[in-house]
Order: sequence, then C-alpha cells, then structure tokens
Amino acid sequence: MESQRLNKELKAALCRELKEYLAAIGTLTEDEKKELRKWVAVGNSVNDNPYMLYDESGWPMDFINGCRISNDICTIGDD
Repeated sequence: MESQRLNKELKAALCRELKEYLAAIGTLTEDEKKELRKWVAVGNSVNDNPYMLYDESGWPMDFINGCRISNDICTIGDD
C-alpha cells in the first residue's frame, strides 16, 4: 500500500515538473514532445537525460538539451 502511494506521488510530481518544463523550455518539435513524454511516463525526470550528459557546471543536462546535444554529436562528420 505504501509503495502505491509513493508511486502516485512520484507520478504526480513528475507530471507537475513536466508541465512547468514545457512552459519554460520554449518551442519543441512534435518528436521532441513525444520522446519527452515517453521519458517521463516511465518515471524519469525532465531534469535528466538518457545519455548521461552534464553541463559545464557538472549538473546533468535536462532531457531536451541532452537529446539535442546528442543528436549534434551523432551528426558531426556526416557531411
């Protein structure tokens, strides 16, 4: 019973965080929105990224910026 309550609380917190993030991040592509929602739906924070990329201050990059940087890295040299 306790874990169900924690799961509900975590899900609610992640949903609030997602709404705030979407309001602050600016324009996203439909693919970015879709991937972001999938990332959060499985219990991840918008303030983390799947690539374990960190910003210059040593903190994890948020999801969208991490994905954008990762895509840039993957396309370097594809000219």
